[in-house]
Amino acid sequence: MRRDELTKLTVDNIEEKSFILVVKIPDSQTYSERTFTITYLEYIGKYKKYAALRPVNASTSRFFYKNAKGKCTTQVVDINKLGAMQSILPKFLNL
Repeated sequence: MRRDELTKLTVDNIEEKSFILVVKIPDSQTYSERTFTITYLEYIGKYKKYAALRPVNASTSRFFYKNAKGKCTTQVVDINKLGAMQSILPKFLNL
């Protein structure tokens, strides 16, 4: 996924079925909807854990919110922060 697609991802784009997550990307660079599924149970568990952190008083339906001290704030993650994740995650995962 492109970082602008991740930025625009909303909770309505993610459909949770029994042991499958169906993610729809409606606003892609190619102007056609893309869909993919996540079936790995560990990733589904991480999704549920992150979704549970979502603030109750969220002002938008965007999925990614800034996280501070283990809790999501009411600010959404912007496109520049998502772009910086490619350098932050390997350090966090000791890669």
